[in-house]
This record gives sequence, C-alpha cells and structure tokens, in this order.
Amino acid sequence: MGKTRRLTTTPHRTFHRFETKAPNELWMTDVKYGPYLPGEQPDTFRRAYLIAFLDDHSRAVWGAYYPAEDLPSLLDCFKRALLRRGVPSRVYCDQGLVFKSRQFSRICAELGIRHVFAKAYAPQGKGKIERFWKTVDTGFAPELQVSQPKTIEELNRLFWAWLETDYLHRKHGETDETPAARHDRAKIPPLDPAVAAEVFLWREQRTVDKAGVISVFGNRYEVDPRLYRQRVDIRYDPFDLGTIRVFCDGRRFPDAVVLNLHRAADPRVAPAEPAAPRPGTDYLRRLQQQQEAEARAKIRRLEFRNLPQAQGKEGPQGV
Repeated sequence: MGKTRRLTTTPHRTFHRFETKAPNELWMTDVKYGPYLPGEQPDTFRRAYLIAFLDDHSRAVWGAYYPAEDLPSLLDCFKRALLRRGVPSRVYCDQGLVFKSRQFSRICAELGIRHVFAKAYAPQGKGKIERFWKTVDTGFAPELQVSQPKTIEELNRLFWAWLETDYLHRKHGETDETPAARHDRAKIPPLDPAVAAEVFLWREQRTVDKAGVISVFGNRYEVDPRLYRQRVDIRYDPFDLGTIRVFCDGRRFPDAVVLNLHRAADPRVAPAEPAAPRPGTDYLRRLQQQQEAEARAKIRRLEFRNLPQAQGKEGPQGV
C-alpha cells in the first residue's frame, strides 16, 4: 500500500507556498550559529552569532554577526535594518526568548509593526530565511577558510561586503530578479534616525521618593520636584546611564540629575567584571585587553543619543 513506519506515525500535513505582494509587508528574522573566533585569552575561542532580517517579497537581507545571542544584539541589528530598509508591516519570528522580550515587542508596537510568532515546532513557515542560511553556508562561510577573520568587526566587514556586492545583486531563482532591484523599486524611505534615537531607548518604571530621588541599578538621580512620590517612566541608553529621560503621564520632564554614578551601563549589557589576576600574570596587559573589548562593544552598536530629536515631538508619533 506504499506505507512506511514514518508515514503511519507522522500526522498528514500540507503546506502552501506564499509570497507577499510588496516589499516590507513581512520581514522574517532568526539567529544562526556562526564561526568560532579567537578569544581574548590565548588558546581560547568564542562563537559568533549571525542575526538577520529578510524581506519576504524581495529576499533583501540585512544582518550582522554578534558575540552573543542576546537582546542588545537583536535590537542593534533591528535598528540597523530599519535605518537601511524602512519599517515593515509585520515581523515574523520564532518562539525564542530574545524575540519574546518586552523591549522588542514594545519597539514593534510603537513603530506600528505587527509582531507575529511562528507556531512551535513548525519551521516550515520560515523557509525563506532558512534558505538564506543555506546560501550563507555555501557562498560566504567557505571563503572564511581563506580570510580567517580574527575579530567580530573584521568578520562583519567581510560579511557586509559579500552581502552588498554578491547576494543582493545576484538574480534570485524564485523571483528572477535581484533582491536589491526588487526592494529598491518600491522606494521605501528608511526610518528617521531621530525617531530611532527615541524608540530604541530602553524603558523602566520607578517611584520617586520623598526627597525627589530615584534609583536606577544602584545609581541615584534627582528628578523634577513636581514628581515627588509619583510613578515615573524612565528612558535611557543601556550603554550610558549618565543620561536618564523622565516621563510622567506621557509628558516629558527635565532629565534626571546624577547624584552618584556607580554603574556606567545597564548590568544586563555591561561586560562581566574581570577575574582577579593570578601571581605572575601581566595585569596591565589584562587591563589593556579589557579596555579594547569595551571600545569594540561601543563601536559595534550605533549610538543615536547624540542625534538631534525631531522638532515638536515628544516621541515617535506619526510613525
């Protein structure tokens, strides 16, 4: 009867091919394990992770390698994709914890993006980005055996060169067009950097004490006297706790004044404290390596806090 053990134990399911009618109607995102790179210590290695956003209609992609599969990496990649490709109508992702984070969901909501999750144990819905991973494995990864990058920055420079000059301008087998031509025909404007500067700030809530002070990760700040004993919303760059924006009932108040700053960054993104040096180790060399690692982390992410804000706007209205 043509039956096999696999067919008799697997529920019958059918799938249909689909494609959106225009660019930026749907983005797919996922994380892929990348190559191992030399670690900060001799004879150590650290894996890189590739995060990418793929447009369903054009197959245009923006992505980058990161040292961790965490929320700061996802948000950094998402921000870069929005600044290059514009704002999509929907973002489709799996059930991973990083995609279910409150910060990522809030950013999607503020930009009017519908946040859609794939059904558990149903990877078929992400077939297009899975096919892109195969293209990376066959087209980009083999070249790393020759180039042998030593840092995340060097790896990303090679990946972006391959992405912009090869993948985006190679005719796709399904669409019979290059991803760049199919996406650029729609002339979609990128996200305004001033809007991105506001939307991608992290947010928390704090209660102002009777002295007009709030505490943020061990740091203490003085706020506007009108906010005594009120619940306020704070917005900040997780890599720079020196500036805390204060909001209450949707209205912005003067930025909080630093009273003492014990932490320069949110502990969820700050690098781990170095272990105490053993006798005979080069302590100054260790400090130099730590300084270089922190500098690379700052360069890796776009810093929008210094960009001018949109005039006449309290936030990202109208997006």
